[in-house]
This record gives sequence, C-alpha cells and structure tokens, in this order.
Amino acid sequence: MKRLPRLSHTFWAYLNGLTSDIDRLLEVLEKERISLLERQFSAIYSYAKEKENLVKKVKNGEDRLLKTVTQILTKMGVSPKNPSIFDEFKNILDFNDFLRFEKWFLDYTHKKKEVQLKNQRNLNWAKSGLAQTIELSKILMKYPRNCNTDGAAGQCLYNSRGQIREGLK
Repeated sequence: MKRLPRLSHTFWAYLNGLTSDIDRLLEVLEKERISLLERQFSAIYSYAKEKENLVKKVKNGEDRLLKTVTQILTKMGVSPKNPSIFDEFKNILDFNDFLRFEKWFLDYTHKKKEVQLKNQRNLNWAKSGLAQTIELSKILMKYPRNCNTDGAAGQCLYNSRGQIREGLK
C-alpha cells in the first residue's frame, strides 16, 4: 500500500480559507434566498390584501345595490318574498343596468303619481257630480213631475211641454 504524500501547511491553510469562503458564500446565498422569499411573500400578501379590499368594495357595492333594489321593489309593492320577480331584479348588479333600472323606476313612479293625481281629479269630479245629482234628486223629489193631475201648477218642476220651468233652472 502506497503512502499518500504529506500535504503542506500552506495547502491546508488554502483549503481552510476556501471552505470558509464557501461557507460565507452559502450564508450570503441563504440570506439572498430568504430576502427573495420575503419579497415574494410581501408581494403576494399585498396582492392578496388588494384583492381582498377589492372584493370587500365589490361586496359592499353589491350589498348597497341589492339594498337599493330591495327598497325600490318594496316601494313598487313587489315583496322580497316573491322570488320570481325579486330574483330577476336581484341579479341586476351591473351598474349600467342599474342606472337604466333606476331611470325606469323614476319614470314609473312619476307616471304612477300622474295617474294618482288624475284619479284624484276624477274622484273629486265624481264626488262633485254625485253631490250635484243628489241636490237635483232632492229638487225632483220635492216637485211632482205630472203637475196637471195634481192641480199644483205653482209647485210643478216642469212646464206643460215637459221642460224644466224657467224659475227653477
């Protein structure tokens, strides 16, 4: 068996220096890897936080939109318990569709108010017409139609030709 040559002191010093350089290089690489991982984690975390905030904003917007649609539909007399109609409107979460719906609702309520005012005017007219009819019927009941047979010509509502007497018009 052959004996290996004895290594010099300088070679061992060189080898020790090389291993310490390798150790330092590994430490630097490890620190760089940890730093890179921290940066990646930070980027992922901030991205996730941003997405979470965006999701919260969208969710809040959807909730506000749904609440507004619910209020509008309730004012229209559509109950949230009626799923067929309510679900159709609940799915309107596109902002442009909502603006169109809001405009339609404002037009609808304006027309509804116009119809209510018209109905109120018609009702008032009918009430006044009814009052006039009642007054006229009171007059008609007071005066007999056929005065010639009664002999009460002074109280007769109609003249001899069947027309209302001039003084009572």
